[in-house]
Amino acid sequence: MCVYDRDHGLYLPELSALAGFKVVERSNGMHRARGGFAYPIQTLRVDPDAIAGHHERCMHFVFSPSTAEQNLLGDYGSHILLSALLPGHVWSREASGGRCLHGDLTVPLGCLTCGEGGVEVDVLSLPRPASSGMRRPLVDNPLGWVRNLPVFSD
Repeated sequence: MCVYDRDHGLYLPELSALAGFKVVERSNGMHRARGGFAYPIQTLRVDPDAIAGHHERCMHFVFSPSTAEQNLLGDYGSHILLSALLPGHVWSREASGGRCLHGDLTVPLGCLTCGEGGVEVDVLSLPRPASSGMRRPLVDNPLGWVRNLPVFSD
């Protein structure tokens, strides 16, 4: 199920990625979505069954923690994850005056609820992308940080 979000995306310039938020449950030390799909913190999470651009065969996110809290908390779990959505692996669909957000891989950076991952960023004050498109990367290899992450795919 998608939530059509009226908020704009938050850009994580240090990671050259878009922020995505997801509501999950924590079970046996692991953050899991409904149906058991696991989101290990600070791991490259690949959805092996995703179809790029597809509305249903993918992971679902929202653009803001407030949308996650207001529309998903309780029905989908009690923990809000902050994830990095990498360029070329994220897409949205517009409807009802808002957009839903999807991806085929992500990096769960941390849990805003339990603190796993040590995320101490005030995500509401992160800079937004420039209107002309994504900002210029802060380093020569903007996605080099992803290469050192463990990969999780089930």
